[in-house]
Amino acid sequence: MNLLQDDLCDARQAMGLIATIGAVLIRDHSNMPEYVAAEADHIHNLPDYMLDPDLARHLYYWNHERALYLERVQALQVEHCPSPVTVEAWKALWSVYERYNEDLPPEQHFRAYT
Repeated sequence: MNLLQDDLCDARQAMGLIATIGAVLIRDHSNMPEYVAAEADHIHNLPDYMLDPDLARHLYYWNHERALYLERVQALQVEHCPSPVTVEAWKALWSVYERYNEDLPPEQHFRAYT
């Protein structure tokens, strides 16, 4: 199943913002190599997701890659990370993804935004 074109455009906009903020955070935290690695690992695949309408790939980003990123930055206890702008972009992305949950079996649902 693919994202509808309008939804893909909305997802691209949110992911573009997440990638931009991630690059700024990498620059601003260059003295924190563990944090820089977590941020780079989080954003490096976003351009591929932005081009791919495959819902399964977006599901993987949301449920696995984003969750891993949150675990890593929370363990590092970096102030204001994830950034408030990233959190707002995730909310926008969630508003796209939650539309698809009713069409997916429960075990494949996008996990609720928290």
